[in-house]
Amino acid sequence: MADTTTLQRRPGTNSLRVVPTGWTAPEGTHVFVLGSDEPGYTGRFQSGDYVSVDQDGGWGDSFHVRVKARLRGPTTVPTPTDDWKWSAIGRIGSEVAWAIDLKQPRHVDDLIDLAFNVTGYVPPQNFKVYLQLVGPGPGNYAEAEIPAVYLDEWTFDPTDGLFLTNRSPQPGETGVNRDLDVNLDVSDTASDIDETNTQIYVQGVLAYDGAAGGAQPGFDVSPIAHPVLAGVSRWRIKRTLHDLYPSETVVEVRVVSRNLLGTHVLDETYSYTTADETAPVVIQAQSRDHKVVRVVFDEPVDDSALEPTRYVFERREGPSVAVTAVSVDRVTSSVVDVNLDVTITRALLYRLTVTGVLDVLGNEILEPGSSVDFRGYECAFPVERDFEFWKMLSRIARDEDDDDTLFRTASVVQEIIDTLLCEIDRWTDIVDVDVAAERYVDHMLIGLGNPFDFDLDLEDKRRLVRTLVRIYQRKGTTLGIIDVVRFFLGLEVTIDEWNTSTGWILGDSELGVDTILGPSDQRALYTFDVVSVVTLTDEQRDRIRELVDYMKPAHTHLGSIIEPTPPDVIDHVELGLSELGGDEFMLH
Repeated sequence: MADTTTLQRRPGTNSLRVVPTGWTAPEGTHVFVLGSDEPGYTGRFQSGDYVSVDQDGGWGDSFHVRVKARLRGPTTVPTPTDDWKWSAIGRIGSEVAWAIDLKQPRHVDDLIDLAFNVTGYVPPQNFKVYLQLVGPGPGNYAEAEIPAVYLDEWTFDPTDGLFLTNRSPQPGETGVNRDLDVNLDVSDTASDIDETNTQIYVQGVLAYDGAAGGAQPGFDVSPIAHPVLAGVSRWRIKRTLHDLYPSETVVEVRVVSRNLLGTHVLDETYSYTTADETAPVVIQAQSRDHKVVRVVFDEPVDDSALEPTRYVFERREGPSVAVTAVSVDRVTSSVVDVNLDVTITRALLYRLTVTGVLDVLGNEILEPGSSVDFRGYECAFPVERDFEFWKMLSRIARDEDDDDTLFRTASVVQEIIDTLLCEIDRWTDIVDVDVAAERYVDHMLIGLGNPFDFDLDLEDKRRLVRTLVRIYQRKGTTLGIIDVVRFFLGLEVTIDEWNTSTGWILGDSELGVDTILGPSDQRALYTFDVVSVVTLTDEQRDRIRELVDYMKPAHTHLGSIIEPTPPDVIDHVELGLSELGGDEFMLH
């Protein structure tokens, strides 16, 4: 049963009982989606709008009803943000059993800790899970992205004892906002909790001691006593930190307690990890070539790092040329290459400032971690070279250069000379397949008469240059066909000739003794099949035909490409019917 509110306007594919696209349910196929299975969907809501799903009583001898669910929080906060928040709430009867604050984005793949303590409750008390948007009061509206609570199953747990439940953040949760309150329940199936024998430790520090005044210095711990209904006993403890833990801190919480009867004791430790709220930092910039600067961040960054306008270069020494980023190539998740418009000045100091780049969690780069100094690209010149233009000028001209005008002019000319000498020194790279630029590797393939019109990346082109002559040498052989298929497609094939006769050997073969008749069809004498050990795609089949057509002897013919085929009908194992070792089922 579900209540009708603004949240119910798109039932079917994205809400209520659906097969979700955003989650694979552990139990069964369908789940109840409270909210929207479509991320980014927004709507206009009134304060108090909610959607819920109910389960009538009938828990038998169970002590706890546990929830299997998943949470996808919103990626944006409601507009306006003041006093608005999403909440996921669980109730038993009229009593709140647990509540999850969704004011900040939270995503929990497996809500394993939510539970209703039903000890002493008498049906027809029911369970209800809400998704609710709460604002300043009636008549107020907000634009908000709808989160989703994927409710998969109620599990009835008859285990007797003293338990920690409804922990938020829950055990093992990561990416937790550093200012999020920590909530937990201590519930018992036999009696009330012994408050004077309850202690809570956070990061090894005593935060709450029921025998010593409750909350300890630096902590605000509030025990919330719930009404006892027909013998139900539960105790909620809320802890709010005054000092935030650092980014990506593993926070340990230890709870020691017992019940009043002394029959159940508890000493349990769990942990969660705070969110990464640290801005990315530029740790290095290195001029890798005349027009390429490699930038290294201390953590993975998103695609904002691929925008050239994010990178500003400042000249710190002169005379030097001003450079501007024109494009950015990703090297790894945390490394990019920035391509420049002109050749950077050799060995002189530049400063790179990066703005607007975000890490994968949305933290924006900030000063002082956004700037780094580096020097322009400098070739490694031969030690014995002496090609300094300033020294080539006349001695009298150098001596009369009182204001360094001639020296600065010579420095500008020297930069051009050094760049040209660098290009001359690197001419051998052009003919070295291991280091040559892609345009030169393309010319190497043209020069070798590359017959394969395939779209290859640079490394595969280098491999082909090294291998192409050997491919020519094996053209017209069975081994050659196998090799090129393996080279271009990474597949293993065999060749099955229709004519399996070895033929007569002059002077050795004896008629009717060690000879066999071959096919009478002339074409069949020279036809073969390619046999693949895996099922191929259409593209792979087309490539194999193209490769075989080039590599086979001219007088031979490709018959078929043979692939393994699955059985038309797969006889699955049926529990209680199939017999191991019999003919009832087959492996596939």
